[in-house]
Amino acid sequence: MITRIPPCEDLLTELSREVFVSLPRSDQRRTAEQLLRGMMTTPGRKTARNMALRLGDPSAEQRFQHFIAKARWDWEPVRRALAAALERHSPAVAHVAHPLFLHKAGKGSVGVHERFVPELGHRVNGQFAYGLWHASRSLSVPVGWHLELPDEWLTDPTRRVQAAIPERIAAGRGGDALPPTPLADLTAGRSGAGLPVIADARRLRLPALVEDLARAGLPWLVRTSGALTVLPAADSRCGEGPLPVHQLLWRNHQLRRPLDPRNPRRTAVAVRVHLPRTEGPWRGPGPDGEAKPLTLLAEWDESAGRLRGHWLTNIPGSTAALMSLTACLDRAPERADEVDASGLRDYSGRSFMGWHRHMTMVSVAHALRVLSGRPTWSAPPSGSARPRAAAGALQRGGHHARAGEYRHGGHARPASLLDAERVALLRWRSVKSS
Repeated sequence: MITRIPPCEDLLTELSREVFVSLPRSDQRRTAEQLLRGMMTTPGRKTARNMALRLGDPSAEQRFQHFIAKARWDWEPVRRALAAALERHSPAVAHVAHPLFLHKAGKGSVGVHERFVPELGHRVNGQFAYGLWHASRSLSVPVGWHLELPDEWLTDPTRRVQAAIPERIAAGRGGDALPPTPLADLTAGRSGAGLPVIADARRLRLPALVEDLARAGLPWLVRTSGALTVLPAADSRCGEGPLPVHQLLWRNHQLRRPLDPRNPRRTAVAVRVHLPRTEGPWRGPGPDGEAKPLTLLAEWDESAGRLRGHWLTNIPGSTAALMSLTACLDRAPERADEVDASGLRDYSGRSFMGWHRHMTMVSVAHALRVLSGRPTWSAPPSGSARPRAAAGALQRGGHHARAGEYRHGGHARPASLLDAERVALLRWRSVKSS
């Protein structure tokens, strides 16, 4: 019988040491690692109680609650460390900012409010947020979070105190807008900060958002609403005067061309435009001293006979190359469903600080699932809160295991899965040492 520590447990420990290094106290770092283990192994809701019981350490419940709600630690360095680790493992091609809705039944959780959501066709009650995703060719992981706080929260002193909303977050920006330089702030200080920012901006005030991104010197590509008003550039041959996006695209739909000659069912068109009545650094001068135009992109699904979507960008390049970036945004909703397994919707506290700390831990847990190649993890050995110190062993062979299987904690696991875990760990170590 060969006894050894499961490879994924090693990966959990190594990732914890790297991303939690900024936590000021050693007991906080131990609690963070134990909490991460609980998030990885607990099925269903990731409450402090459920995770403590799953780990076989009921006393951990209070530590987990204090770590998220009360302990003194900053989540931003943890997020930056996670982004840097992911960048070394799989360099990002873009940062993707995608909206997230978290349904809530009551009114007490920080930022909860009602809003009409056009995609759903009715008003909903909950938290409205944005996640910033590290998007590479092989993985997508959220590395930053923004929670929208409407004025009804920011102008109510009682609510601000109860939710511990920082003074730096001021009122007066409106319930459907992000704070000053939101996406620029989310990308600041992270590896690959000069990468394109790709965002779903259909419910945002686009001119202000574009100015914020340009002020930070970031290339960007955003999905727009068909009602957005744009001004055709002089060389677009669409006449003068502002037009809604959907009307401008209808005038140019005959110019659409296949993105790939082998697939004529996907067609696209690019039109040069300006955003009218807005001044800012993003309107940098063109070669003739005029305002530099932006590119409006649109894609059609010819087999369904419908417009698939439209985007606006300041990035130069061919239509096919720019349209390839939009796929990063399309993948974000699919990945958000996967993050549910790490407790994305399970925070039941009421504080601003607790919400951000919980979401930070969700990001680390999802990164660990992606890096290990394992969407689900086995429970640790019963009665032990720290599997590294437990006697739960990895066994191969013997009359209790079939050929080609390992046993861990009484559960058979395919040898091929453990081989994949070893490859993930070796790759992680080689990237760290390079």
